[in-house]
Amino acid sequence: SFENFDIIFTNGDYQKKELELIEQKYDLKKKLMINNGNFFYDYLKKTIHHEKLENKKILFAPSWNHNEKNLFADYAIKIIDLLLSNNFSVILRPHPEHFKRNKNIIDEIRSKFNENSNFELDQKISNVESMEKSSIVITDNSAIVLEFHLILRRPIIYLNYMDRIHNKNFEEIKIESINEVFKKEFGKIIDIKELDSLP
Repeated sequence: SFENFDIIFTNGDYQKKELELIEQKYDLKKKLMINNGNFFYDYLKKTIHHEKLENKKILFAPSWNHNEKNLFADYAIKIIDLLLSNNFSVILRPHPEHFKRNKNIIDEIRSKFNENSNFELDQKISNVESMEKSSIVITDNSAIVLEFHLILRRPIIYLNYMDRIHNKNFEEIKIESINEVFKKEFGKIIDIKELDSLP
C-alpha cells in the first residue's frame, strides 16, 4: 500500500527504517520520507487528564486477530470474571471488529457483567477517557499500550497467547516490529497458562 505514494511522513526512525527495508527488498522506487513525529501524541500530552486516575481500575483491551482463535474469543469472560472477583474494576475496550465478529461473546459479557457496578463496556470511538481512568492496561497485542505508557507512564501487562499476524510475509523484512520491542522493554508478560496469577 505504501508504494502508491511519493512522499511519506513517518512518525519515527523505526517506521522510516522499515519502509526503506521494504523498498530494498522489493526493489521499489525510492520515496521521500520526512520524519515529523506523531501529532496525536503531541495533542494527548497537552490535553490528557492525569488526575482522573482511579485506583485498581484496569483497562482490558484485547487486540483483534484474523484468527478465530484469539484472546478475546477464548478468554475475555474468564479474565473479566477473575479481575472482578479479586476486587478490581474493569473497563473492557474491545476492538471494533469484535463487535462484528464476536457478537455472541459481547452479548454474553453484557448479560453476565452489566449489572456489576465495577464493570464498564467501552464502545466510544475515542480511547482517551478509559485510559485516563485506568491504573494499568492488560492486553495481548493491542497498540493502545503505546499511548497508554508513553503519555500516561502507567504499566502494561501482556498476556502471552497468540501472535497477531496480519501480514503473512512479515518475515521477509528482517526487522523486529515496534510492538515487539515495546513489549520486551516496557511490559510485564504473563503466559496464558499462568492466567490465575493475574490478580
